[in-house]
Amino acid sequence: HTLSYGQKQKVAIAGVLAMRPEIILLDEPTSPLDPDSETRLLDFLKKLNEEEKLTIVLTTFNLNRLAGFVDKLVFLDTGRVKASSAPADFFKDRNVLNNKNFSPPVVVELFWKMMDLKIIQGDGNKIPLTIGQLIDNLKERCNN
Repeated sequence: HTLSYGQKQKVAIAGVLAMRPEIILLDEPTSPLDPDSETRLLDFLKKLNEEEKLTIVLTTFNLNRLAGFVDKLVFLDTGRVKASSAPADFFKDRNVLNNKNFSPPVVVELFWKMMDLKIIQGDGNKIPLTIGQLIDNLKERCNN
């Protein structure tokens, strides 16, 4: 009972993994964690997915870190699937971005705003999901 909330969450995840499931479901797994712990957890989950072929399904309201981490995004609104695809394709649909129940990653919003203001040009087919991808995208556009 003396563990922090984040430590308790990590112990709970370890307990589930000890059962060797094929699929794990996580509800807001990074919400109580500091940025360093969040990165370590996401890296660990990605390694489990890639090396152990473990399917990981997680829920979140904060896509800032996770959009560049996941293979597929599913947007649920009042219990119904409103959109489902790979993250790069998911954010091409600006109607999804305009939904009041959804907040896209800040990087995606910044990219679209820069497109709207004609700061950068393009067709919106190469959507950056991380700051690094946005910088690479801008460098590429500046060199053309």
